[in-house]
Amino acid sequence: MPFGLSKQIKRLLSFRSGTSNNTQARPNFVFAIPIAGYTSPTQWEHLSELLLRTIRSTLNQGNPHFKVFVAGHERPARLDEITDERVEFIPVEFAKPTTPRGRRQDKTRKRWAIAAHYRKLGGGYFMYLDADDYVHRNLVDHVLTDDNRSGYFIPEGYALDYKNANLAPIPGAWRKPFNHVCGSSGIVYFEPDDLPRKPFPQQWLRKEPYFKIRNHLSFQDVSLREQPNSPIPFPAAIYNVNNALNLSNVIVRTPERQLRLIEGIRKRKIKDDRPILEAFGVEELLPHRDDTDTAD
Repeated sequence: MPFGLSKQIKRLLSFRSGTSNNTQARPNFVFAIPIAGYTSPTQWEHLSELLLRTIRSTLNQGNPHFKVFVAGHERPARLDEITDERVEFIPVEFAKPTTPRGRRQDKTRKRWAIAAHYRKLGGGYFMYLDADDYVHRNLVDHVLTDDNRSGYFIPEGYALDYKNANLAPIPGAWRKPFNHVCGSSGIVYFEPDDLPRKPFPQQWLRKEPYFKIRNHLSFQDVSLREQPNSPIPFPAAIYNVNNALNLSNVIVRTPERQLRLIEGIRKRKIKDDRPILEAFGVEELLPHRDDTDTAD
């Protein structure tokens, strides 16, 4: 097993939180998930399937004290399959994007809408989560137990080649840490006044504290509090790629770069990944894998 994964898996599966470091009342925690708008029946069904897997991964948390906010132009009908009251859909009213740049802004504006809604609830921990990624079952518990009232970033995780059913570690599939390659890698603590008052600003309000967190490269180094953000001490998220809807695949990567990425995951794939998938609540994800296949 490459990259010391035997030790890594044992650490991931045996992780247990300790006693809370903070005597204040338990803060809120929300998974903030923006989704793309409807373009075709095929796209919408695929997006809905990926979204439901992501939501089920969040609902696999050992600590129940969290919410899941999904923001989009249209509410997927398949959300009716999720009956958990912690999951809420937030509709947006602005026009759909028509350009690659607009698609990135669309994602940002939907998170802004979630943040404005979160302000009404008093703020708290806010995890930036894409609609196709997965989270470890101990993530919420670690954050709410450690409770540094600043924020956290995820330096270790996994890359999932969704189409080919291969899972590899990050760092490994990439040389960079997880929070440098995946947007689902930051949990920021926001006081209510840090969050935007309006869900759909006509212009970006750059004086808003919320706007200081520009992208996933900010998660480690940009803190709204005096203390620095802390690393999550176990592989805590899965970056889902090669699924036809991943925004970075569609907008940023050239076909050659995408092929290199997929090959990198294949070379570093974890053969016995079932315990990892169980820890992320997606153990049923890869039923078509040939379990006799081995990594090179």
